[in-house]
Amino acid sequence: EGIIVLIDTDVNNVGLIHIKGELRCMSGQGAPPLVTIRSQGILISGPGALMSCGTVTQPLETGKVIFEMLGDRDLNELDTSLSSMGVRALVARDGGILSLHGSTAKSGYVQLDGTMDVGTKVATVDGNVLSWNSGDEVVITTTSFYPDRNEIMTVSNVQQGDIVEFTDRVVYQHYGGIQIFADSVDNESYTVDERAYVANLSRTIVIQADS
Repeated sequence: EGIIVLIDTDVNNVGLIHIKGELRCMSGQGAPPLVTIRSQGILISGPGALMSCGTVTQPLETGKVIFEMLGDRDLNELDTSLSSMGVRALVARDGGILSLHGSTAKSGYVQLDGTMDVGTKVATVDGNVLSWNSGDEVVITTTSFYPDRNEIMTVSNVQQGDIVEFTDRVVYQHYGGIQIFADSVDNESYTVDERAYVANLSRTIVIQADS
C-alpha cells in the first residue's frame, strides 16, 4: 500500500497477487521487449490501488506484456469475507483501478482481395497492412459452411502494403470475391460480399490462461 512497483522483468509462477499500491508496466526507452507475469490471480482493491500499462495519450506501443493466469486458486483466499471471485482471475474492486492501453496499430481488420486456394501462402488484401511484422499471428476467417475452418497463420513478410506472405500454406480455401446478382423482375442488382476477413491477433498487452 502506497508503493509503486515497475514491471521490468519476468515474474514466474507466483501465487495470488494483491495490489493495494500501484503496479505499472515499464514503457519507453529502457523497457524490456517482452515481460511475462505468471500468477494464480491478481486482485486490485482499495482506494489508490492501480495496475496500469500505458495511458490514453501514451499507449504501450513497443514491447509486449503478458499476464498469464495459472492454477485453480480462488481470489477470495485474499479476502475470505467475499464470495467466489473465480480462478485465474484478474479483478478490480472497492475503488481499485485496472488501466490497460495497448497499441491499436494492428487492431483493425482487412478482407481478401482475391481467393486463397488450398496450398497457397500469399494473400492480397484490400488495405494497407505495412504495420504488420514478421512473426505476427493473423486469423483468416472461414468462407465455407464449416465454422471450424478459420486458420491461424504467421506472417513471413509484407510486400507493397497489401500482399502478405505467410510461413505456411492454407489448408482450406478462403474466398476473396464479390458477387453481383441481377434481378430481371425488379430490374435491380444485388451485391454479396463473402470475402474472408483477415485480422492481426498480435497485441502489446495480452491476458491469457495457461490452458
